[in-house]
Amino acid sequence: MEVEKYAKKKKTILLCIGFFVLISLIVGAFLDFYPFLGDDIVVREVQFCTFLICMVIAVCTILIISEDK
Repeated sequence: MEVEKYAKKKKTILLCIGFFVLISLIVGAFLDFYPFLGDDIVVREVQFCTFLICMVIAVCTILIISEDK
C-alpha cells in the first residue's frame, strides 16, 4: 500500500512538471519569449528553453534530495 502511494505521488509530480513545461512553452511563444534578449526569435527561444531545462533540473534535484532525508 505504501509503495503504491509513493508511485502515485511520483507520477503526479512528473505530470505536473510536464504540464508546467508545456504551458510555459506556449505562454513563452505567445509573449515572444519576452524577458530574454536577442535580435532573432530563435536566439530568444533557445535561451527560454535552456532556462526551462535548468528549472526542471533544479526541481528534480530538490525532490531527489528531499527523498533522501
